[in-house]
Amino acid sequence: MCKETKIRILNGRTTGDLNGQPTCITYNVSSLVDYTLTSEELIDSIGYFVVHDFTSLSNHRPISCAMFANFSSVPCDLHKLDSLPGKFLWTDEAIASYTENMQSQMFKDKFANFIAKSFNDSDSITESENTLVSKIFLATEKITPGQRNYSILNNLGFSNLAGGNFSIKQYLPSIKQRVIDQCTQDQSSKIYNSSKLKFYQQFHNSNQRSSYVDVLSNKLERSSLCKIRLSAHNLAIEKGRHLGLPTNDRVCNVCKSGEVEDENHFLLNCEKFSNYRINFKTIILNILPTSCSESQLNMKCCINSNSLKVLKVTSSYRDIYIQRLATYRYGYYRAVKITRVHEISRD
Repeated sequence: MCKETKIRILNGRTTGDLNGQPTCITYNVSSLVDYTLTSEELIDSIGYFVVHDFTSLSNHRPISCAMFANFSSVPCDLHKLDSLPGKFLWTDEAIASYTENMQSQMFKDKFANFIAKSFNDSDSITESENTLVSKIFLATEKITPGQRNYSILNNLGFSNLAGGNFSIKQYLPSIKQRVIDQCTQDQSSKIYNSSKLKFYQQFHNSNQRSSYVDVLSNKLERSSLCKIRLSAHNLAIEKGRHLGLPTNDRVCNVCKSGEVEDENHFLLNCEKFSNYRINFKTIILNILPTSCSESQLNMKCCINSNSLKVLKVTSSYRDIYIQRLATYRYGYYRAVKITRVHEISRD
């Protein structure tokens, strides 16, 4: 195969490894192998082999092959690029302005002249192209206040106000409300299209601020409620989402009830925490209005409440649950591991 492809095997000791250091050492034998494959044209350029020290990950010593080469220096600064603006933000307005400049008649003519022009070498082509692109970017940077205002009003559906010779102060309340509506709509669209925020969708209200943010002054308590609201937990309903399991298969492996382990299950139904739940329900039902019965109690009532006591109790119960859940799961997985080891040793 080497003869057919004119490949040569070089094997020998030269300046770099004159004494022949072993390249592999094991507990009962050592070996000395140093060779490389090279083409006929490169034989004269091979300098020497170098055997390096052992690494901590292998009982083989790495070998490198030195080659003689001659590199010529080619100057590359004959054609300097035009400088771009020092601070350029690629915003939505900049994108619109860049697209508008690209489609303008002036730059269409410049592109046509560039294509029709004949060049003697590649350097002149590159220089001409860079100059043209730089001019487009510089034109994009020079957005006048009027252009920026028109772009904003046009995106909000008020393009008819941009060209008028009158004050738009009377329209500011309408413009402000349009901005609020657009932001609210975009936020709601992202929330209701997110597979992770299925639980949060039950009590999300885009028209008002979440009460727990203002009611709870303790940062750790706010963090606990925020995590459960956003499904930032280790329950099966969330773990199964990452594993691609159907919702009905994300069952609780702590209580073995066969129910889906979601937020309501861990708060109100999991059998392993019945002792904690009795105390929790008693406190919550004493705080909530008498119109709320035990059968009507759910996670939404507790986590979206305006009552400081309810939020504090829910937060503390959540922390206790997570700690106990980790203990139960550690014991469960440890038992499974011990059982498997026992079965393997028995077999």
